[in-house]
Amino acid sequence: MTTNNRIVIVDSTISDGYVPIYNSSQNKFISSSTGATTLKQLHFNSYTPISINNIVYTAVGIIKFDKSSLDPVNTGTRTIKLKVIAEMTAGDGYVQLYNVTAASVVTLTPSDPIHITSLTPTELLSNDISANLSLGPAIYQVQAKATSGNTITVSLSELLVEWS
Repeated sequence: MTTNNRIVIVDSTISDGYVPIYNSSQNKFISSSTGATTLKQLHFNSYTPISINNIVYTAVGIIKFDKSSLDPVNTGTRTIKLKVIAEMTAGDGYVQLYNVTAASVVTLTPSDPIHITSLTPTELLSNDISANLSLGPAIYQVQAKATSGNTITVSLSELLVEWS
């Protein structure tokens, strides 16, 4: 398992029971034995706990992601969601996903941006944002801000890819 904006595979399931690996020459995920590609879950993440007490959006994580490398990794329904674990000292906090490559904010649902008021670490998950991500390679910045005088701490930010 690697971190720091690399691929982390957690709770992955492959039809042949082997751990998936990324084959860069084929630009796809494969099984370590037969080439089967029945993944269930991938995590593209940034594990950088950071506290922000700024009223403007500030970077708290960077994720390099290429949606085209997942096609056609699997059959079935695929979703891509932004997942964050964050907490507040008080007040309100907000998290958004910014596509640095396209110079635009990615629309998140059901809440855009993700809103947090919890005083304890809380997992927040967007709905499927697959249609809102660039098809090819892109750099995404997870950004956070807090209301005046308050602090938001983001412990985890990731793109969660799941198949069903």
